[in-house]
Amino acid sequence: MDASGKETLIGVSVRLKGTNIGTSTNSDGQFTLNVPSLDGTLVLSFMGYKPVEVAIAGKTNVNISMEEDANGLNDVVVVGYGTQKRKEISGSIASVKGAEIANLTTASVDRAIQGKAPGVQINSSNGLPGGATEVRIRGTGSINAGNEPLYIVDGVQITSASRTVNLASSNPLSTINPNDIESVEILKDAAAASIYGAQAGNGVIIITTKSGKDGKAKINFGAYYGITELVQGISLLNGPEWVALSRESIVNTGNLVGGYNADVSNGLAANAPTYDWLGAITRQGRAQNYDLSVTGGDDKMKYLIASSFNNQEHHFKGYDFKRGSLRVNLDNKITDKLSLETRLNLSSVTQNSSDIPSFQNYNIFITGLAGNPIDPIYNADGTINTTLRPGWDNPLFSLANNKNLGVTNQGIGNMALNYDIIPGLRFRSSFSLEYTTTNEELFYDPRSAAGIAVGGAVKFNNSKTVNWQTDQTLTYNKIFAQKHSVTALLGFNYRNEIYTLTNTQGNGVAIPDFGNTLTGTTPSVLSSLFNQFKTAGVFARLGYTYDDKYILQGTVRRDGSSRFGDNNRFGVFPAISGAWRINRESFLKDSKFISDLKLRASYGETGNSEISFYPGLSLVTSNANASYNSRAGIIFNQLGNSNVGWERNVTTNFGLDYGFFNGRVTGSFDYFIRTTKDLLLNRPLPNSSGFATIAENIGSLENRGLEVGLSTINLAGDFKWTTDFNITFIKNKVLSLLVEGQDLPANNLWVGRPLGQIYVPHWAGVNPADGRPMWYDANGNITYNPVAADRQFTEDNTRTPRYYGGLTNNFSFKNFDLSVFFQYQVGTIQQDQSRAWLLSDFRYNFNQYSEVLNRWTTPGQITDVPRLYAGAQQPGTASSVFGAGGGTDRFYSDASYLRLKSISLGYNIPSSFLSKIKMSSLKFYVQAYNLWTLTNYTGLDPEFAAGGYNMGLAPQGKSFTAGLQASF
Repeated sequence: MDASGKETLIGVSVRLKGTNIGTSTNSDGQFTLNVPSLDGTLVLSFMGYKPVEVAIAGKTNVNISMEEDANGLNDVVVVGYGTQKRKEISGSIASVKGAEIANLTTASVDRAIQGKAPGVQINSSNGLPGGATEVRIRGTGSINAGNEPLYIVDGVQITSASRTVNLASSNPLSTINPNDIESVEILKDAAAASIYGAQAGNGVIIITTKSGKDGKAKINFGAYYGITELVQGISLLNGPEWVALSRESIVNTGNLVGGYNADVSNGLAANAPTYDWLGAITRQGRAQNYDLSVTGGDDKMKYLIASSFNNQEHHFKGYDFKRGSLRVNLDNKITDKLSLETRLNLSSVTQNSSDIPSFQNYNIFITGLAGNPIDPIYNADGTINTTLRPGWDNPLFSLANNKNLGVTNQGIGNMALNYDIIPGLRFRSSFSLEYTTTNEELFYDPRSAAGIAVGGAVKFNNSKTVNWQTDQTLTYNKIFAQKHSVTALLGFNYRNEIYTLTNTQGNGVAIPDFGNTLTGTTPSVLSSLFNQFKTAGVFARLGYTYDDKYILQGTVRRDGSSRFGDNNRFGVFPAISGAWRINRESFLKDSKFISDLKLRASYGETGNSEISFYPGLSLVTSNANASYNSRAGIIFNQLGNSNVGWERNVTTNFGLDYGFFNGRVTGSFDYFIRTTKDLLLNRPLPNSSGFATIAENIGSLENRGLEVGLSTINLAGDFKWTTDFNITFIKNKVLSLLVEGQDLPANNLWVGRPLGQIYVPHWAGVNPADGRPMWYDANGNITYNPVAADRQFTEDNTRTPRYYGGLTNNFSFKNFDLSVFFQYQVGTIQQDQSRAWLLSDFRYNFNQYSEVLNRWTTPGQITDVPRLYAGAQQPGTASSVFGAGGGTDRFYSDASYLRLKSISLGYNIPSSFLSKIKMSSLKFYVQAYNLWTLTNYTGLDPEFAAGGYNMGLAPQGKSFTAGLQASF
């Protein structure tokens, strides 16, 4: 029980000191422990509370209370190459506990932490299980280089880029079971991240997995099963509507008998059949997950062995995801000075996709939405109808006969030896390996639109990534005269990553049923790729704290990378930070109102090395253009620049951590300015050079913003209610480009404006008199044929929202618990590219959104859907779909949203019953994910990656699951 006497603590670790005898408290806060004698000492520990040691002193029953550790200031936070107590941190670090993301129906940890940490913006690149995400820490920091953070899993640096070629989407982090994770730390400013130097320009995400615990072997089992479905319905025309409007669009062209289909011109609309193409390609998806782990240990060895299986079938047919994983984490104390840590994760991921690369018309999502409702899905004999419009596949035929499969096998291992030279001085030698293979198989049936031109095709892509690393560090921690705390770190890091890819393709498949082999085909593609980069760095960190009040820390790293030119291969990345714990001063030390008050400030530099492998080298290639007289040759395809170097991120951060009422109210404010200098841009070259561009470090951009975090304990006792809230306000703008003060309109880059701002003629609606589409010209007047000079900027941009964040409320009453999590984002616009096809005024022979029923038909009618016109734009106007003068903003809309991301209700079975069946805990729960969304976005999912291409992307779904967690 806690010291207030009002709250029962469940899951407190109880151990007999000096032994491996241990247990944990049950749902009533009680425990039973068999001890060899009654003269020992019990050691109790629980997150957020101060550790307690209690002498047994001959007693068989003990009542123990634990004092809450206000603010969790003594919680240990993982930082670069070490740990720190939260109260000692002077940089900007956000933490997400594993319990906050457990049992979500997401396949990867990056999706799971969405909305959980201030300053971290996460969007889904698509809604596919195991699909890629877009993670931005404190904004978009680069134009041509990478913007993803550095991921470190148990000390192993992981490349986050997709390693698949044909799959619709792949995410390397999906190989890690989120339920294995103990904590996720996000290093946001240079003071926290500069220890990783040139890899940390976009921030660092450190993932720490669970480890063994003291005590007898404990078996944990978890399982959930659920269904998934579309977040929102899609309203399309039915058969009679489609025939009537198709005829109308043809009549408007003046060509009544022309058109795409005789049924349109000659059939009776009222008698037209309706075939549900959307229903044919969707299903009730399924999601299931099973976890089994064994953990235990003593003072000499602690172990965790965990396995899991995850299977997700998407609500769009043809997409699925399977993952099996095995984790072994060992901690061995070999001697009093020597210890060994081992972390190993083996996983296998299988993904199916219905996409056909380079053929967007064969994406099942598009073909299902755009399928004409009068076209039968099946023939009268029940076979799949393949007599559709020319060049258009029945998506069910594609599902049954084409194939796009990827299998990724990955092993991530780390072994570290720790040696305590003298008290406070430790040497650590760590060696890590990530070994990943991805085997992809693509098959185009010769009867399909994608394969008919070549008689069918079989393609294999086999890639391998070998990522080897070592870290050698020396750390020193010492307190002098009880007031002077000194910490020091000196280290060396080396990383060597090799990526190889082999592509083979054969055309001409004689027997489609044997489509998984190249035998009998004519070789058409045989290519290979080899990429390698190496990095090496030395680093140091020195920290000093006086009297637990004044904190000062400095970090410096010198990095070298093979990616850059000979003249800029090495760089130095320093940072300095300080903090003042005001509440420790004499004038506040005894305050009953203020439990924590800390000012923080930091300044430093990090680098961004996530660019192409060889930007500084002159490269040659061999292709059809290089052949001479039917002989193979090579030609130059890149002009090297030996001065190419890192993009530099310079960050200034001011922070305030606070706590009131003995930790009942805690939180933080952070104001940051993140300036990216030496942007890697391509400078145009004269044609006489033989090259179009050359890479140079020039230009800069800025992100600045305010992060707010707030946690409250609203009610305590039998009924407990806690709230966690975060919000981030951010602004982004380009400071300079190739020439000072000069824009790059061709690249949509404008000095003084944010990245992703749209510059197009603005849509003015539909002329009530004749139904023609209208735009505004440069003077604000109506025009029907806008030109480039009529372009204007949109108010919001596609990349950086004005603010975003999350809100979590947790409730518990006796054995029940309820968690409700909202996530939101405000102030971006996104193009709804599917809508441009499916609201094309019948320019295209597709089905249309039912919104087209509101089209203009009569003079004086007020509507925003133009007069229908088959096959082309109306005479005398620009295209209402694509506009003119560089496009149109007609299909851009406000992508702000508020989403009920997850809601979970659980019940813990009372210990009085569990003791009879020899279980320590049993919990049942139900959960809903993506249950409700409030948005004005016209598309299917406002969460699509900022500014990304969303044509044909399957949206996220909502899920309903039920599960259990049991411990023995």
